[in-house]
Parts: sequence; structure tokens; C-alpha cells
Amino acid sequence: MPSIKRVVGRVVASAGVAVAGLGGGVAGPLGGAAAIAALAGVSAAPARAQMGMGMGADMAGSSRIRRSALEDYAKLLNLDAEQKETVKTLYDAYASAHQEATEQFRAKTEAVQEKVRDTQDFSLFQTEMPRLGVEFGEQVEKLEDGFYDDIKAILTPEQEERFIRVERHRRRENLLRFGMYSGAGVDLIRVASRSGVDLESGEFAQLAEQYEVEMDRRLVTYEAQAKAAAEDAKDPAKMMDMAKQMEMLKKVSEPGKDLRDFNRDMARRMSELMAPEARAKFEAEVNKRSYPRVYREPHVVKQVNAALEFNDLEPSQREQVAALKEQYVREAAPLNAAWADATRTAEDDAGGSIQLMIAGFSGQGQNEDVKKAREARSELDKRTAKRLEEILSASQRERLPAKKPDGGNPWMDFMPADDEDAEEGEESPVKVKVKVK
Repeated sequence: MPSIKRVVGRVVASAGVAVAGLGGGVAGPLGGAAAIAALAGVSAAPARAQMGMGMGADMAGSSRIRRSALEDYAKLLNLDAEQKETVKTLYDAYASAHQEATEQFRAKTEAVQEKVRDTQDFSLFQTEMPRLGVEFGEQVEKLEDGFYDDIKAILTPEQEERFIRVERHRRRENLLRFGMYSGAGVDLIRVASRSGVDLESGEFAQLAEQYEVEMDRRLVTYEAQAKAAAEDAKDPAKMMDMAKQMEMLKKVSEPGKDLRDFNRDMARRMSELMAPEARAKFEAEVNKRSYPRVYREPHVVKQVNAALEFNDLEPSQREQVAALKEQYVREAAPLNAAWADATRTAEDDAGGSIQLMIAGFSGQGQNEDVKKAREARSELDKRTAKRLEEILSASQRERLPAKKPDGGNPWMDFMPADDEDAEEGEESPVKVKVKVK
């Protein structure tokens, strides 16, 4: 059985994690839990750079303010038409400067990564990457501060008093990108808005404001703890001591459980105030973002949906495929709930999502309850796929979409796929792939 030090090192290094920002945090084979702890607070540090990760698939969040946030800012500040146009112009200048900084940062980090691949000198992750990260982080933070200062300059006194809500919005956008417990990294305000809920209406407006204030209080505390963890990650002695690394990881993980439980309670209270259609959308999106591996669209559903679009289906075939889809949705619901419940319990026992992943890599194997729940859903997927093939002709089966490998990406459990969050022109600052023997 491999040592926990080797396991943590492989989790980080084979994932290709490179430190960016955090005032000089560290990653690499010996960076272990310190680097993962830094990952949790990557957006909390004064330098708001993000890390690139690749475990067969590239995943990383951009430090750039989302363009879609401008619409939220307009509502929060009650901007008039002229102000909205000005903010868009200011944002275009900010985004262009951020993109230029990102491209320069990417070129520099790729040069370091290439050197690591050639020399297998992972100490470069402990020297060059932190330095580049600090530089990039300071640069993008300056751009962000300048953008917000420019917005404030066009506000009325009454609007400027409301700017604290923009600051809260940004903290949620930054700090809820990554969850140390499933469900901790969900912004319920954003999910509710996407679900068609009027955030300013009556009783829901009061609850939304309560969520905004109480979540922000938690995030401010978490931000301070993450910064402290990032400072600890600078200490070479602590980096070489696995016990201290795991203790650092524990400290950073603990607030995640409170965030998860707070989100669960508030999601329940919010859903009770929603109309049935909005409630269904809201609950589905919360589940998807809390447990991405469980609630992402299964490949078999993609195949069923594709089959329903075939123009050459006989009426009897179409009826059977539609019935198959209804049956799958009905049977998958309790299986998915059981899988999510097993994951939540396993995370509680392990001390968080990352600790649960490390246990799997260390030779302890996957949690048995989680494994059984996952296999039960997998069996349903297989039965449904087989039945679909029986309904379709050979030529129709050939046109079904092929399954794309996910690369065994373990980070899927902490961050939902960004397909809905990604915006045109946005990319991650760093994409790292380093093979470790």
C-alpha cells in the first residue's frame, strides 16, 4: 500500500496542479495537502489567480469577472440605461487587459511546465510557479479594483451605498467556485435567478437578502482562514511534514461543512416559496451543482434524446423510446438520491471531499456505500442502453452518439462542469499536465 505522502503527492502532481497567486503557495509532489489547501482558498488570497488542473481532462476556473455578472450588478445597483452602457464599455477594457495578462501568464507557466517535463525537477513548482502566480495575481487584482473604482465613479450616492451587494456578489463568485464538501460551493442566489425566480418579490426577497448576508459573513471568515493556510504553505518545513500538511487541509476543509449545511437549509426554505415549475428547476440545478458526478446528464440519456430526434423512427419505436425515457427518469431519481446521500455521509466520515478522494488513492479503496450506490445507478444505465439498442435498427444504432471518456477526472466531484458558466472568450489562465512516475 503506498504511503499517504506518496498518495497526496500523486493526487496533486498527476493532476498537474500549479500554484498561481496565494502569496507564494506551493504545489508539486511534495506540496501535497498544502497545495490542495491552497486550492480551496485560491480565490480568497489577495492575488486572485487560479490554478490549472488536468487529470485526463483540463479543469480550471478563470479569475476574470464574468460578463454575465454585469446584468446582476445593474439590478443590484438599479443602474439606468446610460450607466449600463458605460459599465459594459468599462468591462470590455477590463476584460481585454485581463486577457492580455492571462496570455502572458500562460506563456510563462507553460515554459516552466515544459522544463519540469524535461528535467523532472519538481522543485520548480516550489520556486517559479509561486513567483509567477504572485505576479499574475497582483496584476489581475489591480485590474479588478480599477474596474470597480470606475463603476463607483458613475454612481449616485444612493447607488454607491448599495455597492456592498456587488462586493458580496463577487465574493460568492470567487469563493463558491470550489467546494470542500459537496454542496458547499453552490451560490443559491445565482441558481434561483437561473430558475426564473424573481429575487425581489415579497417574502423571497427577504430570504434572499438573509442568505446573501449570512453567506457573506461565512465567506469573509473562510477567506481569512484560507489566507492563513496560504501563508502556512510558504513554510518549507511545513511542506515537508505530511502531518502538518494534513492538519492544514483539515483546517481549510472544516468551514466547508458549515457552508454545505447552510446551503442545504436555505435551499429547502427557498424552494418552499417557489412556484412548482421554478422549484423543479431550482432543485435540479442545486443537485447538479452539489453532486456533479451523480446528477450530470448520463450518456444513456444523451443517446435516448438523440434517438427521439431521429426522423426515421417508426411510430411504435418512438412510443417505446419515449416510454423508456420516462421509466429511466422515474427509476434513476431514488438511485441518484441514494448515491448523493452515501457521498454526503462518506464525506462527513472522511473529513471532506478531498480527504475522501485521498483515501481512495491511498489503497483504502472507494467507500463501500458510495460504491454500491454508484453501481446501482450504473446497472440502470446499462439496462436502459441495452433496451434502447433492442428498440432501434442496426443503422439507427450506428447514429447514436459515442461516449466520450471523462479521463477519470476526480475533480469532477468538487467542481461542476463549466459548460453553463463558460462565456465566449473565457479561458483558464493555466492548463497543466505533468506525468509523474
